[in-house]
Amino acid sequence: MGTKLQLLEELTKRTLENEIEENSCFTSNDLSDFMQMSRNTVSQYLNEFVKEKKCIKVNSRPVYFFSKEALENKWKITLDKTIYTVTVHSLN
Repeated sequence: MGTKLQLLEELTKRTLENEIEENSCFTSNDLSDFMQMSRNTVSQYLNEFVKEKKCIKVNSRPVYFFSKEALENKWKITLDKTIYTVTVHSLN
């Protein structure tokens, strides 16, 4: 199995085994540390998975990635998008 597919497998495992609130394990930085790969390469692969509709990308700071299929199976939902943006509204 190639490195790219190993990355998707690890992301799927993390998506199934962790809650979204445990968000640090869903960043490209954490995945690159675990996979012992450069963060740029991991980010490139993850963004390719987003284009292939295999991953969900949450644009926030930092950016989070989840396995689309694992999220849909875990929550029994259908996600119609692969990119979501988190906006924070000020209370002032």
